[in-house]
Amino acid sequence: MPLGIAAGTRMIRNLSNQISVFELTMGVTLIIQTHVLSALFLISILAVFFTVGFIKSNNRLKMLRDLLISILFTLVLTCNIWGSFLEIYGTNVVLAPFHNAVPLTNGVVNFTLENSQLTSIFVIVLAIQISLLFMHYKKLPISNKLSTILGIIFLCLSTQLVPWNKVFNLVPAISVIQFPYRFLGPALILILLGLGMSLMSLSQYSIDNLDIKSLLLLICLLVSTFSLLGQVQNKSAAWSTNDVLSSRYNVK
Repeated sequence: MPLGIAAGTRMIRNLSNQISVFELTMGVTLIIQTHVLSALFLISILAVFFTVGFIKSNNRLKMLRDLLISILFTLVLTCNIWGSFLEIYGTNVVLAPFHNAVPLTNGVVNFTLENSQLTSIFVIVLAIQISLLFMHYKKLPISNKLSTILGIIFLCLSTQLVPWNKVFNLVPAISVIQFPYRFLGPALILILLGLGMSLMSLSQYSIDNLDIKSLLLLICLLVSTFSLLGQVQNKSAAWSTNDVLSSRYNVK
Protein backbone atom coordinates (compact mmCIF):
# COMPACT_ATOMS: atom_id res chain seq x y z
CA MET A 1 0.00 0.00 0.00
CA PRO A 2 2.78 2.57 0.68
CA LEU A 3 3.97 2.20 -2.92
CA GLY A 4 0.47 2.83 -4.22
CA ILE A 5 -0.01 5.87 -1.99
CA ALA A 6 3.36 7.22 -3.17
CA ALA A 7 2.03 6.96 -6.72
CA GLY A 8 -1.02 8.91 -5.57
CA THR A 9 0.97 11.76 -4.03
CA ARG A 10 2.96 12.02 -7.29
CA MET A 11 -0.27 13.09 -8.99
CA ILE A 12 -0.12 16.27 -6.90
CA ARG A 13 3.61 16.69 -6.25
CA ASN A 14 4.90 16.33 -9.80
CA LEU A 15 2.68 18.20 -12.22
CA SER A 16 5.08 17.58 -15.12
CA ASN A 17 4.83 13.78 -14.78
CA GLN A 18 1.83 13.09 -12.58
CA ILE A 19 1.51 9.37 -13.24
CA SER A 20 4.38 6.94 -13.44
CA VAL A 21 2.81 3.99 -15.26
CA PHE A 22 5.26 1.51 -13.71
CA GLU A 23 4.90 2.85 -10.17
CA LEU A 24 1.10 3.02 -10.25
CA THR A 25 0.73 -0.36 -11.95
CA MET A 26 3.05 -2.17 -9.54
CA GLY A 27 1.57 -0.47 -6.47
CA VAL A 28 -2.00 -1.49 -7.31
CA THR A 29 -1.04 -4.92 -8.68
CA LEU A 30 0.90 -5.93 -5.58
CA ILE A 31 -1.91 -4.95 -3.21
CA ILE A 32 -4.53 -6.77 -5.31
CA GLN A 33 -2.39 -9.90 -5.29
CA THR A 34 -2.05 -9.57 -1.51
CA HIS A 35 -5.46 -8.52 -0.19
CA VAL A 36 -8.47 -7.48 -2.27
CA LEU A 37 -10.17 -5.41 0.45
CA SER A 38 -6.98 -3.43 1.06
CA ALA A 39 -6.87 -2.86 -2.70
CA LEU A 40 -10.32 -1.26 -2.50
CA PHE A 41 -9.06 1.06 0.23
CA LEU A 42 -6.04 1.99 -1.89
CA ILE A 43 -8.14 2.62 -4.99
CA SER A 44 -10.43 4.94 -3.01
CA ILE A 45 -7.38 6.89 -1.79
CA LEU A 46 -5.96 7.06 -5.32
CA ALA A 47 -9.30 8.33 -6.60
CA VAL A 48 -9.09 11.33 -4.25
CA PHE A 49 -5.48 12.09 -5.24
CA PHE A 50 -6.36 11.70 -8.91
CA THR A 51 -9.33 14.08 -8.62
CA VAL A 52 -7.23 16.80 -6.99
CA GLY A 53 -4.34 16.17 -9.38
CA PHE A 54 -6.64 16.28 -12.39
CA ILE A 55 -7.97 19.67 -11.30
CA LYS A 56 -4.43 21.04 -10.89
CA SER A 57 -3.04 19.32 -13.99
CA ASN A 58 -1.54 21.24 -16.89
CA ASN A 59 -1.89 18.27 -19.24
CA ARG A 60 -5.06 16.37 -18.42
CA LEU A 61 -5.05 14.30 -21.61
CA LYS A 62 -1.62 12.88 -20.77
CA MET A 63 -2.78 12.15 -17.22
CA LEU A 64 -5.84 10.29 -18.48
CA ARG A 65 -3.76 8.37 -21.04
CA ASP A 66 -1.24 7.25 -18.43
CA LEU A 67 -4.07 6.25 -16.09
CA LEU A 68 -5.75 4.12 -18.75
CA ILE A 69 -2.42 2.44 -19.59
CA SER A 70 -1.86 1.68 -15.90
CA ILE A 71 -5.36 0.24 -15.57
CA LEU A 72 -4.81 -1.97 -18.63
CA PHE A 73 -1.48 -3.31 -17.36
CA THR A 74 -2.99 -3.87 -13.89
CA LEU A 75 -5.87 -5.87 -15.35
CA VAL A 76 -3.43 -8.05 -17.26
CA LEU A 77 -1.17 -8.62 -14.24
CA THR A 78 -4.10 -9.42 -11.93
CA CYS A 79 -6.12 -11.58 -14.32
CA ASN A 80 -5.56 -14.56 -12.01
CA ILE A 81 -7.49 -12.71 -9.27
CA TRP A 82 -10.45 -11.18 -11.08
CA GLY A 83 -10.60 -14.10 -13.53
CA SER A 84 -10.98 -16.53 -10.63
CA PHE A 85 -13.71 -14.34 -9.13
CA LEU A 86 -15.63 -14.34 -12.40
CA GLU A 87 -15.32 -18.09 -12.82
CA ILE A 88 -16.22 -19.02 -9.24
CA TYR A 89 -19.08 -16.58 -8.71
CA GLY A 90 -20.39 -17.03 -12.24
CA THR A 91 -20.65 -20.81 -12.24
CA ASN A 92 -21.12 -21.66 -8.55
CA VAL A 93 -23.23 -20.83 -5.54
CA VAL A 94 -20.71 -19.54 -3.02
CA LEU A 95 -21.33 -19.08 0.67
CA ALA A 96 -21.41 -15.37 1.51
CA PRO A 97 -18.61 -13.94 3.65
CA PHE A 98 -19.08 -13.71 7.41
CA HIS A 99 -21.53 -10.94 8.31
CA ASN A 100 -20.59 -9.05 11.45
CA ALA A 101 -23.95 -7.96 12.85
CA VAL A 102 -22.46 -5.97 15.73
CA PRO A 103 -19.26 -4.30 14.44
CA LEU A 104 -19.39 -1.69 17.20
CA THR A 105 -18.97 -4.45 19.75
CA ASN A 106 -16.14 -6.48 18.25
CA GLY A 107 -14.88 -4.67 15.17
CA VAL A 108 -13.83 -1.10 15.89
CA VAL A 109 -10.78 0.64 17.30
CA ASN A 110 -11.21 1.68 20.92
CA PHE A 111 -9.97 5.03 22.14
CA THR A 112 -8.67 3.28 25.23
CA LEU A 113 -5.05 2.14 24.95
CA GLU A 114 -5.86 -1.11 26.76
CA ASN A 115 -6.91 -3.98 24.48
CA SER A 116 -6.91 -1.68 21.46
CA GLN A 117 -5.10 -1.46 18.14
CA LEU A 118 -4.55 2.23 18.92
CA THR A 119 -1.09 2.42 20.52
CA SER A 120 0.22 5.32 22.57
CA ILE A 121 2.99 5.89 20.00
CA PHE A 122 0.48 6.32 17.21
CA VAL A 123 -1.58 8.73 19.33
CA ILE A 124 1.52 10.87 19.91
CA VAL A 125 2.47 10.77 16.20
CA LEU A 126 -1.09 11.74 15.27
CA ALA A 127 -1.08 14.59 17.77
CA ILE A 128 2.25 15.89 16.46
CA GLN A 129 1.12 15.85 12.84
CA ILE A 130 -2.23 17.50 13.52
CA SER A 131 -0.45 20.17 15.58
CA LEU A 132 2.09 20.83 12.83
CA LEU A 133 -0.64 20.99 10.21
CA PHE A 134 -2.68 23.40 12.32
CA MET A 135 0.26 25.69 13.13
CA HIS A 136 1.92 25.74 9.71
CA TYR A 137 -1.03 25.15 7.39
CA LYS A 138 0.05 27.72 4.80
CA LYS A 139 3.64 26.46 4.68
CA LEU A 140 2.79 22.81 3.99
CA PRO A 141 2.12 21.45 0.48
CA ILE A 142 -1.31 20.28 -0.55
CA SER A 143 -0.10 16.66 -0.77
CA ASN A 144 0.68 16.80 2.95
CA LYS A 145 -2.67 18.35 3.83
CA LEU A 146 -4.58 15.83 1.73
CA SER A 147 -2.66 12.85 3.15
CA THR A 148 -3.31 14.00 6.71
CA ILE A 149 -6.98 14.71 6.13
CA LEU A 150 -7.48 11.31 4.48
CA GLY A 151 -5.60 9.68 7.36
CA ILE A 152 -7.89 11.33 9.90
CA ILE A 153 -10.97 10.28 7.91
CA PHE A 154 -9.80 6.66 7.78
CA LEU A 155 -9.00 6.77 11.49
CA CYS A 156 -12.50 8.03 12.28
CA LEU A 157 -13.98 5.30 10.09
CA SER A 158 -12.13 2.69 12.16
CA THR A 159 -13.71 3.85 15.43
CA GLN A 160 -17.17 3.88 16.98
CA LEU A 161 -17.64 7.50 15.87
CA VAL A 162 -19.43 5.96 12.88
CA PRO A 163 -22.70 4.10 13.70
CA TRP A 164 -21.50 0.96 11.95
CA ASN A 165 -24.34 -1.25 13.21
CA LYS A 166 -26.90 0.93 11.45
CA VAL A 167 -24.69 1.38 8.38
CA PHE A 168 -24.28 -2.38 7.94
CA ASN A 169 -28.04 -2.89 8.27
CA LEU A 170 -28.98 -0.06 5.90
CA VAL A 171 -26.33 -0.88 3.27
CA PRO A 172 -25.60 -4.64 3.44
CA ALA A 173 -22.96 -4.39 0.69
CA ILE A 174 -20.72 -2.34 3.01
CA SER A 175 -20.73 -5.19 5.56
CA VAL A 176 -18.07 -6.87 3.39
CA ILE A 177 -15.67 -4.77 5.46
CA GLN A 178 -16.66 -6.97 8.44
CA PHE A 179 -14.37 -5.21 10.90
CA PRO A 180 -14.10 -1.40 10.59
CA TYR A 181 -10.76 -1.42 12.42
CA ARG A 182 -9.29 -2.43 9.06
CA PHE A 183 -9.41 1.26 8.16
CA LEU A 184 -6.66 1.81 10.74
CA GLY A 185 -3.95 0.42 8.42
CA PRO A 186 -4.37 3.06 5.69
CA ALA A 187 -4.80 5.72 8.38
CA LEU A 188 -1.45 4.83 9.93
CA ILE A 189 0.34 4.97 6.57
CA LEU A 190 -1.21 8.31 5.61
CA ILE A 191 -0.50 9.95 8.99
CA LEU A 192 3.13 8.78 8.97
CA LEU A 193 3.47 10.03 5.40
CA GLY A 194 2.05 13.39 6.41
CA LEU A 195 4.41 13.66 9.37
CA GLY A 196 7.40 12.83 7.18
CA MET A 197 6.43 15.49 4.64
CA SER A 198 5.85 18.00 7.45
CA LEU A 199 9.32 17.46 8.87
CA MET A 200 10.89 17.80 5.42
CA SER A 201 8.95 20.96 4.59
CA LEU A 202 9.53 22.66 7.95
CA SER A 203 13.22 21.76 8.15
CA GLN A 204 14.01 24.85 6.06
CA TYR A 205 12.26 27.17 8.51
CA SER A 206 13.52 28.32 11.91
CA ILE A 207 11.20 27.45 14.78
CA ASP A 208 11.30 29.90 17.65
CA ASN A 209 10.51 29.14 21.28
CA LEU A 210 6.94 30.30 20.90
CA ASP A 211 6.32 27.74 18.17
CA ILE A 212 7.77 24.97 20.31
CA LYS A 213 5.63 25.95 23.29
CA SER A 214 2.52 26.12 21.14
CA LEU A 215 3.35 22.77 19.55
CA LEU A 216 3.81 21.08 22.93
CA LEU A 217 0.58 22.62 24.19
CA LEU A 218 -1.40 21.35 21.19
CA ILE A 219 0.13 17.88 21.49
CA CYS A 220 -0.79 17.68 25.18
CA LEU A 221 -4.30 18.90 24.37
CA LEU A 222 -4.83 16.29 21.65
CA VAL A 223 -3.40 13.44 23.75
CA SER A 224 -5.63 14.51 26.64
CA THR A 225 -8.61 14.51 24.28
CA PHE A 226 -7.91 10.91 23.26
CA SER A 227 -7.54 9.97 26.92
CA LEU A 228 -10.87 11.64 27.70
CA LEU A 229 -12.58 9.84 24.83
CA GLY A 230 -11.23 6.57 26.20
CA GLN A 231 -12.64 7.25 29.63
CA VAL A 232 -16.01 8.21 28.17
CA GLN A 233 -16.01 5.02 26.10
CA ASN A 234 -15.28 2.91 29.19
CA LYS A 235 -18.09 4.52 31.16
CA SER A 236 -20.60 4.34 28.32
CA ALA A 237 -19.79 0.65 27.73
CA ALA A 238 -21.11 -0.12 31.20
CA TRP A 239 -24.64 0.72 30.09
CA SER A 240 -24.78 -2.38 27.92
CA THR A 241 -23.79 -4.68 30.80
CA ASN A 242 -25.44 -5.93 33.97
CA ASP A 243 -23.04 -3.92 36.16
CA VAL A 244 -24.41 -0.45 35.56
CA LEU A 245 -24.51 0.37 39.28
CA SER A 246 -21.22 -1.33 40.19
CA SER A 247 -18.05 0.61 40.91
CA ARG A 248 -14.47 0.00 41.78
CA TYR A 249 -15.30 0.78 45.42
CA ASN A 250 -17.88 -2.04 45.60
CA VAL A 251 -20.47 0.26 47.12
CA LYS A 252 -23.68 -1.63 47.94
